[in-house]
Amino acid sequence: KVIALITLDDDDNYFFAKPVGAVVLFIKDVTIGLLYGMAIISALVVLDSLGVVRIRSAHRLLAGALPSGNDAETIATIEEHSYLKLMPMIIYEDNRREIDGLDDKLATMKASLESQLKSIERARKEMGHAREELDRLMAHPLIGLDGYCGKCKWSRDGR
Repeated sequence: KVIALITLDDDDNYFFAKPVGAVVLFIKDVTIGLLYGMAIISALVVLDSLGVVRIRSAHRLLAGALPSGNDAETIATIEEHSYLKLMPMIIYEDNRREIDGLDDKLATMKASLESQLKSIERARKEMGHAREELDRLMAHPLIGLDGYCGKCKWSRDGR
């Protein structure tokens, strides 16, 4: 890039004449360099863990990172800041199977609820008919139940 900058004519060098353009270019170069560096280090760590390449520093980095990644405090911090719950795959699969099976349970419970609601509606209709019959009998003049007092004390002669 230095050679390219030196060989540019003054007309082509208008972007670098401004200090902001040079800062933007510097930040862009640093960012791209960091990304390439992280990608290369990640690739070397993966190759070292697979046994393709033997790099002592990559092995040490992996050996140091795994225990800190499995630390309970680290996991709690990650869960707190990411609003996620980290769990082992076995527990996740058990929870997933349970959730997937809830559709069948829900359908069964809905069917049961509908049958119980129909039964309650039938009972209400029957209660309505029984209430009408009770009112009719209470008002019947020959039976005389409308004057009955269940809580009253009666004399021995029936009055």
